[in-house]
Amino acid sequence: DSKYIAVFEGALPHFYIPIDSNELPSRAVLVKSAQPTGVLTEQIRQVVASLDRGMPLVDVVPMDRASAGNMGFLMFRVGAVQAGALGVLGLALAVIGVYGVVSYGAEQQARAIGIRVAVGAQAHHIRQLVLGHGATLVALGVGAGVIAALAATSTMRTVLVFVDSSDPLIFGAVSVLLAAVTLTACYLPARRAVRSDPMTVLRQD
Repeated sequence: DSKYIAVFEGALPHFYIPIDSNELPSRAVLVKSAQPTGVLTEQIRQVVASLDRGMPLVDVVPMDRASAGNMGFLMFRVGAVQAGALGVLGLALAVIGVYGVVSYGAEQQARAIGIRVAVGAQAHHIRQLVLGHGATLVALGVGAGVIAALAATSTMRTVLVFVDSSDPLIFGAVSVLLAAVTLTACYLPARRAVRSDPMTVLRQD
Protein backbone atom coordinates (compact mmCIF):
# COMPACT_ATOMS: atom_id res chain seq x y z
CA ASP A 1 0.00 0.00 0.00
CA SER A 2 1.31 3.42 -0.92
CA LYS A 3 0.37 6.75 -2.45
CA TYR A 4 0.19 6.71 -6.22
CA ILE A 5 -1.26 9.96 -7.57
CA ALA A 6 -1.15 12.63 -4.84
CA VAL A 7 0.32 12.99 -1.37
CA PHE A 8 -3.05 13.61 0.25
CA GLU A 9 -4.79 10.49 -1.09
CA GLY A 10 -5.35 7.33 0.88
CA ALA A 11 -3.14 4.29 0.48
CA LEU A 12 -3.86 2.39 -2.75
CA PRO A 13 -2.89 -1.21 -3.53
CA HIS A 14 -0.52 -1.52 -6.50
CA PHE A 15 2.37 -3.66 -7.71
CA TYR A 16 5.75 -3.12 -9.35
CA ILE A 17 6.83 -4.48 -12.75
CA PRO A 18 10.33 -4.79 -14.25
CA ILE A 19 11.57 -1.50 -15.65
CA ASP A 20 12.45 -3.09 -19.02
CA SER A 21 8.85 -4.09 -19.64
CA ASN A 22 7.44 -0.64 -18.98
CA GLU A 23 7.96 1.62 -22.00
CA LEU A 24 7.87 5.00 -20.29
CA PRO A 25 9.91 7.83 -21.88
CA SER A 26 11.44 8.94 -18.57
CA ARG A 27 12.33 7.57 -15.16
CA ALA A 28 12.51 9.09 -11.70
CA VAL A 29 15.03 7.81 -9.18
CA LEU A 30 14.95 8.78 -5.51
CA VAL A 31 18.24 8.69 -3.61
CA LYS A 32 18.43 8.92 0.16
CA SER A 33 21.80 9.96 1.55
CA ALA A 34 23.47 11.97 4.30
CA GLN A 35 25.85 13.54 1.76
CA PRO A 36 25.60 17.27 0.96
CA THR A 37 23.48 18.07 -2.08
CA GLY A 38 26.38 19.19 -4.26
CA VAL A 39 28.49 16.10 -3.52
CA LEU A 40 25.57 13.72 -3.95
CA THR A 41 24.55 15.29 -7.28
CA GLU A 42 28.03 14.75 -8.72
CA GLN A 43 28.12 11.17 -7.46
CA ILE A 44 24.74 10.45 -9.08
CA ARG A 45 25.95 11.85 -12.41
CA GLN A 46 29.06 9.68 -12.24
CA VAL A 47 27.07 6.52 -11.49
CA VAL A 48 24.60 7.15 -14.31
CA ALA A 49 27.43 7.89 -16.75
CA SER A 50 29.19 4.66 -15.76
CA LEU A 51 26.03 2.71 -16.57
CA ASP A 52 25.12 4.52 -19.81
CA ARG A 53 27.00 7.56 -21.11
CA GLY A 54 24.15 8.38 -23.50
CA MET A 55 21.55 8.58 -20.74
CA PRO A 56 20.39 12.21 -20.27
CA LEU A 57 20.14 13.31 -16.66
CA VAL A 58 17.88 16.25 -15.80
CA ASP A 59 16.27 17.78 -12.72
CA VAL A 60 18.70 16.50 -10.12
CA VAL A 61 17.29 18.46 -7.18
CA PRO A 62 16.74 17.92 -3.44
CA MET A 63 13.34 16.61 -2.41
CA ASP A 64 12.33 19.88 -0.72
CA ARG A 65 12.83 21.79 -3.98
CA ALA A 66 11.07 19.11 -6.00
CA SER A 67 8.05 19.10 -3.70
CA ALA A 68 7.89 22.90 -3.82
CA GLY A 69 7.80 23.00 -7.64
CA ASN A 70 5.12 22.47 -10.26
CA MET A 71 4.97 18.72 -9.60
CA GLY A 72 4.71 19.18 -5.84
CA PHE A 73 2.90 21.54 -3.53
CA LEU A 74 3.06 24.68 -5.67
CA MET A 75 -0.54 24.44 -6.85
CA PHE A 76 -1.72 23.81 -3.30
CA ARG A 77 0.11 26.92 -2.12
CA VAL A 78 -1.32 29.03 -4.94
CA GLY A 79 -4.79 27.74 -4.13
CA ALA A 80 -4.25 28.42 -0.42
CA VAL A 81 -3.17 32.01 -1.11
CA GLN A 82 -6.18 32.60 -3.36
CA ALA A 83 -8.59 31.05 -0.87
CA GLY A 84 -7.03 33.02 1.97
CA ALA A 85 -7.29 36.29 0.03
CA LEU A 86 -10.95 35.63 -0.78
CA GLY A 87 -11.59 34.76 2.86
CA VAL A 88 -10.01 38.01 4.07
CA LEU A 89 -11.98 39.99 1.48
CA GLY A 90 -15.21 38.29 2.51
CA LEU A 91 -14.49 38.98 6.18
CA ALA A 92 -13.73 42.65 5.43
CA LEU A 93 -17.00 43.02 3.52
CA ALA A 94 -18.87 41.31 6.36
CA VAL A 95 -17.30 43.63 8.94
CA ILE A 96 -18.12 46.74 6.88
CA GLY A 97 -21.67 45.54 6.21
CA VAL A 98 -22.37 44.61 9.83
CA TYR A 99 -20.98 47.91 11.09
CA GLY A 100 -22.99 49.93 8.57
CA VAL A 101 -26.30 48.17 9.22
CA VAL A 102 -26.01 48.14 13.00
CA SER A 103 -24.69 51.70 13.16
CA TYR A 104 -27.59 52.92 10.99
CA GLY A 105 -30.06 51.14 13.22
CA ALA A 106 -28.49 52.68 16.32
CA GLU A 107 -28.57 56.13 14.72
CA GLN A 108 -32.32 55.71 14.26
CA GLN A 109 -32.57 55.35 18.04
CA ALA A 110 -30.88 58.71 18.64
CA ARG A 111 -34.23 60.47 19.09
CA ALA A 112 -35.41 57.89 21.63
CA ILE A 113 -32.09 58.24 23.46
CA GLY A 114 -32.45 62.03 23.42
CA ILE A 115 -35.90 61.73 25.00
CA ARG A 116 -34.54 59.45 27.70
CA VAL A 117 -31.70 61.87 28.45
CA ALA A 118 -34.13 64.81 28.51
CA VAL A 119 -36.29 63.14 31.16
CA GLY A 120 -33.28 62.38 33.34
CA ALA A 121 -31.83 59.03 32.23
CA GLN A 122 -28.21 58.57 33.26
CA ALA A 123 -25.50 57.97 30.68
CA HIS A 124 -24.57 54.54 32.05
CA HIS A 125 -28.22 53.45 31.81
CA ILE A 126 -28.24 54.43 28.14
CA ARG A 127 -25.02 52.50 27.53
CA GLN A 128 -26.41 49.44 29.25
CA LEU A 129 -29.57 49.64 27.17
CA VAL A 130 -27.75 50.04 23.86
CA LEU A 131 -25.06 47.46 24.58
CA GLY A 132 -27.68 45.01 25.85
CA HIS A 133 -29.52 45.34 22.55
CA GLY A 134 -26.21 44.92 20.72
CA ALA A 135 -25.32 41.85 22.76
CA THR A 136 -28.63 40.27 21.77
CA LEU A 137 -27.85 40.91 18.11
CA VAL A 138 -24.37 39.44 18.60
CA ALA A 139 -25.66 36.31 20.29
CA LEU A 140 -28.31 35.68 17.63
CA GLY A 141 -26.06 36.52 14.68
CA VAL A 142 -22.97 34.64 15.82
CA GLY A 143 -25.01 31.64 16.93
CA ALA A 144 -26.84 31.40 13.61
CA GLY A 145 -23.61 32.01 11.68
CA VAL A 146 -21.64 29.32 13.49
CA ILE A 147 -24.44 26.78 13.01
CA ALA A 148 -24.67 27.61 9.29
CA ALA A 149 -20.88 27.48 8.89
CA LEU A 150 -20.61 24.10 10.61
CA ALA A 151 -23.37 22.78 8.38
CA ALA A 152 -21.57 24.09 5.28
CA THR A 153 -18.26 22.45 6.21
CA SER A 154 -19.66 19.01 5.41
CA THR A 155 -19.74 19.98 1.73
CA MET A 156 -16.27 21.57 1.83
CA ARG A 157 -14.30 18.64 3.22
CA THR A 158 -13.81 17.19 -0.26
CA VAL A 159 -12.02 20.32 -1.55
CA LEU A 160 -9.88 21.08 1.51
CA VAL A 161 -6.47 19.42 1.72
CA PHE A 162 -4.46 19.25 4.97
CA VAL A 163 -6.92 21.74 6.52
CA ASP A 164 -9.51 21.16 9.22
CA SER A 165 -12.83 22.39 7.84
CA SER A 166 -14.07 23.18 11.37
CA ASP A 167 -11.00 24.87 12.84
CA PRO A 168 -12.09 26.18 16.28
CA LEU A 169 -9.43 28.91 16.23
CA ILE A 170 -10.77 30.41 12.99
CA PHE A 171 -14.39 30.08 14.08
CA GLY A 172 -13.61 31.70 17.43
CA ALA A 173 -11.51 34.55 16.01
CA VAL A 174 -14.09 35.50 13.37
CA SER A 175 -16.92 35.32 15.91
CA VAL A 176 -15.05 37.58 18.35
CA LEU A 177 -14.19 40.05 15.57
CA LEU A 178 -17.77 40.31 14.32
CA ALA A 179 -19.07 40.59 17.90
CA ALA A 180 -16.65 43.42 18.64
CA VAL A 181 -17.63 45.23 15.43
CA THR A 182 -21.34 44.88 16.23
CA LEU A 183 -20.97 46.16 19.79
CA THR A 184 -18.82 49.07 18.59
CA ALA A 185 -21.38 49.96 15.93
CA CYS A 186 -24.07 50.00 18.62
CA TYR A 187 -22.04 51.91 21.17
CA LEU A 188 -20.65 54.81 19.12
CA PRO A 189 -23.99 56.30 17.97
CA ALA A 190 -25.37 55.93 21.50
CA ARG A 191 -22.31 57.65 22.93
CA ARG A 192 -22.73 60.57 20.50
CA ALA A 193 -26.41 60.87 21.38
CA VAL A 194 -25.70 60.84 25.13
CA ARG A 195 -23.02 63.54 24.81
CA SER A 196 -25.09 65.79 22.54
CA ASP A 197 -27.72 68.29 23.63
CA PRO A 198 -31.06 66.44 24.00
CA MET A 199 -32.98 69.37 22.50
CA THR A 200 -30.72 69.36 19.47
CA VAL A 201 -31.30 65.63 18.98
CA LEU A 202 -35.07 66.06 19.30
CA ARG A 203 -35.15 68.84 16.70
CA GLN A 204 -33.31 66.75 14.13
CA ASP A 205 -36.37 64.70 13.16
